[in-house]
Amino acid sequence: MARSFSRLKDKGLNLEGYCRNQVGNGLKTRFWLDTWIGTGSLKDQFPRIFVLDPSPGALIADKLLDVCGRLPRPGVPNTQWIELCSMLQNYVFSEAPDRIVWDLDVNGFFSVSSSRKLIDSFLLTGSNIVTRCNNLIPIKVNILIWRIERDRIPTRLNLRDKGMDLHSLLCPICSQVGESTEHLVFSCCLLMPIWRKIALWWNVIIPCDFSVSFILNWVDSLSFDKKNKTRFEAVIATTFWVLWSFRNKLLFGAVKPRKDEIFDDICYFSYF
Repeated sequence: MARSFSRLKDKGLNLEGYCRNQVGNGLKTRFWLDTWIGTGSLKDQFPRIFVLDPSPGALIADKLLDVCGRLPRPGVPNTQWIELCSMLQNYVFSEAPDRIVWDLDVNGFFSVSSSRKLIDSFLLTGSNIVTRCNNLIPIKVNILIWRIERDRIPTRLNLRDKGMDLHSLLCPICSQVGESTEHLVFSCCLLMPIWRKIALWWNVIIPCDFSVSFILNWVDSLSFDKKNKTRFEAVIATTFWVLWSFRNKLLFGAVKPRKDEIFDDICYFSYF
């Protein structure tokens, strides 16, 4: 837990800042060192008084009478002492035990869901990419397209960016260029013939230089009717699926797949 808090803090999210001490009888909270009144610990708010106190770790219950019931000792700044006494006199104490309050929950209790929402809102970036769903293909293929559009598939370069130590960053298909999403689905020299076959199959001219974010908008611009646009989009999605499956079988399969069967697989899955 402490390590996770530390990692989030390194990224700029301090979860401990959402925890605060709610003081009741003052038997569990340290007067100077814990944050329980004001904008920080009293040690930081009144440093000139704190350095003169011989018991810096004392609990609130032990210090209240000492602070508010006596005159300041010689050398203590009178204005800081008056301000501190004023803060304490206005604070409402009770007989209830002290407890830690979680500010992200209305009841003050820590919950995984509230912390998860905070972490997601802080770490997950928004996107202006419109989510598309093609009813002609399985949900798992639609999800893959969604991940490819956002560059969220575990290619070797993406795994490297997440801190994984890989023996090679090169594309496992051509072994010439670092494996990025764009390279895998479009620009790998050994897979480009697949796109040319698809262009001949559908009698279209596929642009030579395009990206994942471009291709689906390009499909919308074709002169097909609505039904054929949906079908062609399904073929594009199926192509992504087959290419990704080929790559994974090449790396992890017991039997290595054949590159000359990729286009046949695209046609087969597109129909069925």
